[in-house]
Amino acid sequence: MANCAADAPVSSVPQAPARFEFLLRLLRPGQDPLARLAAVDLLDAARLGDDQFRRLLDSLGTSAPLSLETLLPCFRRSVSAITAPVLLDFLEQSLSRDWQPQEKTLQGLVNILPDVAHRR
Repeated sequence: MANCAADAPVSSVPQAPARFEFLLRLLRPGQDPLARLAAVDLLDAARLGDDQFRRLLDSLGTSAPLSLETLLPCFRRSVSAITAPVLLDFLEQSLSRDWQPQEKTLQGLVNILPDVAHRR
């Protein structure tokens, strides 16, 4: 299964709903760890639309632990004024579940948030 995810063209991830759904399924608990890593690699290189980004964050909130740092480039490319509050909620929940990012990582995330999110 990991090979299927690894073979998907990165540029098509956000545009192809079936591929995106496939990658979300690979993130579920109980999936093969290599398949999960392949899905994270593809998502890491993607720029997601608002709905896809929201769904990714929802999926990560219920999935087995991942190193969130691996998805930070995707977060940077995909966050918008619409999804910034959802990302902030996700980060707060992750921190409450003992995610302990380096200060530099957390500051980098804060810096990419649209201005509207800084007022929160």
